[in-house]
Amino acid sequence: VRGATPARTMYRPMAIAVAVVLVLSVLSIGLFVLRQDVVTPPSYRLHVWHTDPGQRLTAKLPDGSTVQLCGESTLWYPVPFDARTVVLHGEGLFEVVRDPAHPFSVKTAKGKVEVLGTSFTVRSYRESAETRVSVLRGLVACTAYGSNGSVHLHPGEAVRFSRQTVSDKVHMPTAEMG
Repeated sequence: VRGATPARTMYRPMAIAVAVVLVLSVLSIGLFVLRQDVVTPPSYRLHVWHTDPGQRLTAKLPDGSTVQLCGESTLWYPVPFDARTVVLHGEGLFEVVRDPAHPFSVKTAKGKVEVLGTSFTVRSYRESAETRVSVLRGLVACTAYGSNGSVHLHPGEAVRFSRQTVSDKVHMPTAEMG
């Protein structure tokens, strides 16, 4: 090539390679977007409740269950509410409608609480190293994410757990429950 400098000649194959990669990338993204119009995954919305410090709120869930949220708490669940699973950061008193065919569960940062129909509290603030669960009526099972088993709680019993371990359950005086 007449008048070309050695540096220009050296970078020309690299520029062609970059252009080819760019064109292939644009085509791939275009095909991906077109394909998304044909196969659309189901869309889910989240229903979210949040309380400020000192505020209390009673949330009614689609299955008829209720949650009384304490201050600085957030509760959310996917819509539709088919799985009867909620996520809680903070503290709430749950009154769960009994439905043996569809168990109810509360997920926290440290573990999960599963029930069939009962009244219980869950306290699991983000800045706390543990979650506390106490049962007023019914039966719940508590599982720390890092443990192999669960602890079953009856009315008047409570347990604390971190991500790895569940403490021994204790009997709670009625005044301390909730």
